[in-house]
Amino acid sequence: MKIQGVIFDFNGTLFWDIPYQESSWDEYLQKHNIILTNYEKKTYIHGRNGRDTFEYLFNRQITDQELEEFTEEKEIIYRRICQESKMELAPGAETFINQLLSRDFKIAIATAAGKSNVDFFIEKFDLLKYFKLENIIYNDGTS
Repeated sequence: MKIQGVIFDFNGTLFWDIPYQESSWDEYLQKHNIILTNYEKKTYIHGRNGRDTFEYLFNRQITDQELEEFTEEKEIIYRRICQESKMELAPGAETFINQLLSRDFKIAIATAAGKSNVDFFIEKFDLLKYFKLENIIYNDGTS
């Protein structure tokens, strides 16, 4: 089989952001007076979809509108924390991407991040110098 392209995840792969995610969740939880154990954070926040997380946090079903509002509130905190930090692509990521491009590989990003965060990353990392916009796939399946 000949490899013709590479699809990257973004968060945790091209951008090592676990500390920023942790800090933003801690700030969000504190703002809403929600206390979780480390086990609860690992079980109900990390690797879960937003609806499941927020329904656990608020102990009720939430509407689609609430999901959007809660998610964006948390992500605003996350983007602020990112901006206050030294944001860099993962070590070796740029070199690897450039090697792929020099060999005419097609590259794409498929991410669980929402549009507001992906747009933030596109600007902060100048991702369009590597990736075609139509090859960046958002959490809702759109590009």
